[in-house]
Amino acid sequence: MTDFNTKKSRKPWVRGNISGFFTSLLRKQIEAKAKSTSGVNNINSGEIQSLIVALCGVEEQQKVLTEVETNLSIIDQLDQTITTALQQAEALRQSILKKAFSGQLVPQDPNDEPASVLLERIRAEKAASDKPKSRKTKHA
Repeated sequence: MTDFNTKKSRKPWVRGNISGFFTSLLRKQIEAKAKSTSGVNNINSGEIQSLIVALCGVEEQQKVLTEVETNLSIIDQLDQTITTALQQAEALRQSILKKAFSGQLVPQDPNDEPASVLLERIRAEKAASDKPKSRKTKHA
């Protein structure tokens, strides 16, 4: 277990997490065996001797560490790939919007009236429909 803390790892937090995992298992055993008197936990040497400490050999520890670091490298590469793909998708979205607003996505019909003419016609129709109507008043 101590090899994870002394061996050089490209990712130091991996060593701490693996070490913390084993420490957590040991701590649970100690807490289960400890007896409390007046709120103070006590454990005797016989109970400590009965604790199960799972340790694998140095060679196996190195294999585990190598495998974890390899998988973390793959995850880092995938993360970078995803980030790049998201950036490309956003750039493509912007490009599509730009082309859509400039009328470059579909063929233009030369028989269509220009937007300025259409807007002027809409304004004229609106002005004609907004003319004030005469009010009818009641005579008493």
